[in-house]
Amino acid sequence: MTSDQIFLTVSKGDRSAAEFLSLIFHTAHVWDDLIDRDNPVADDTVHSAFLCTLVHLPRNAFYRQHFDMLNPVIVTAIHNWMVANKLESTETEEDRRIAFISRSGYVDVINQVAFIVGGTDWVVDIGPVVRRFVHQEGWDAYLDSLKKPAPVQEGE
Repeated sequence: MTSDQIFLTVSKGDRSAAEFLSLIFHTAHVWDDLIDRDNPVADDTVHSAFLCTLVHLPRNAFYRQHFDMLNPVIVTAIHNWMVANKLESTETEEDRRIAFISRSGYVDVINQVAFIVGGTDWVVDIGPVVRRFVHQEGWDAYLDSLKKPAPVQEGE
């Protein structure tokens, strides 16, 4: 399944909810690439991410309607990703295992959308599909991605 198909399935066909997820994920992936510097990011892609964040996301009807339920989950996902970046830098296997899961805390944003549109039963039903999709990279590919040259740290 593509991300768009997953988003539409999770949102039970609610196009505004699926668009919300698409906007969040596009921005998150660009942000990750900018920080990790493991994939080149074209200027147009950066422009698109900022437009998503500053223009399209605040206008999204689903996000506006459910802001109080979604925004705290987004904040937590961002914090988890930032913590995961720190854990990755320690180079211990235990920290990397923690980072592998916590860096994808954005899965909770998907689960929250599923909860909003379908309740707890829907989250539990669709949850395994979502988790498999989010973690499809796998442990070995994740470790390989960490072998790329380290990004330049601020102040260097």
